Amino acid sequence: PYQLSRENLEAQLEDAMNNLGVDCLDAAYLHNSCEHLVVALGRERYMEYLTDAFRFLEERRNEGVLQYYGLSTTTSFCTRPPPVRGEIRPTPRAGDPPVAYLSLQDCVKAAQEAAGSGESHGLRFIRLPFTAWQTQAATEMWQQVDGDWMTIFDAAAKLRVHAYATV
Repeated sequence: PYQLSRENLEAQLEDAMNNLGVDCLDAAYLHNSCEHLVVALGRERYMEYLTDAFRFLEERRNEGVLQYYGLSTTTSFCTRPPPVRGEIRPTPRAGDPPVAYLSLQDCVKAAQEAAGSGESHGLRFIRLPFTAWQTQAATEMWQQVDGDWMTIFDAAAKLRVHAYATV
């Protein structure tokens, strides 16, 4: 998909550096790719594209053009994960949006793979909503890290990723 293609990412980084008049960006975010692409491609294929995008961003880090990168999502980190085999859940109502759940641990693993080593990856930031009516980031244990269920804020802390809220 174009949104995660090297051509698009390269153009976006170049535009940002030109607009800011800098040779290196502190951080760049992939914005809302999961909400659109997981539903269209399926989770496994989306993760393949995301890993390729991370490889591109890691290359730019190695060139000194980018220090870190992150994921910005409106819903994907604060959405209930899809049911596992045998789990009973209410049937979705007509018009319910498809589940575009994103596991932060899977994203970190993709970044580690892209970087070629464990902790040296550049995925260090996530941005997600946290408001008076969108409290899931702090209240719902929908992220799993090493077999333990926790909130996205706790998962981010455990995985050494900084979480920033949109209010």
